[in-house]
Amino acid sequence: PFWEGFPYADIHQSMTPDVLHQLYQGMFKHLVSWCQLALGKDELDQHICRLPPAYGTHHFKNGISAL
Repeated sequence: PFWEGFPYADIHQSMTPDVLHQLYQGMFKHLVSWCQLALGKDELDQHICRLPPAYGTHHFKNGISAL
């Protein structure tokens, strides 16, 4: 491996997770799939469409299930 010549290198500390893609989007996808199982895709889309408009939120014309 490439780190053999570095006796004080800790390979586990050099590779950090990507917060946006691994943590945030991973949790979002998990929660959306869990809500789809609990409510169904159509009902979840209806609930998301009924949210009042607020700064920073987006409304998707095909629903959140199409993401």
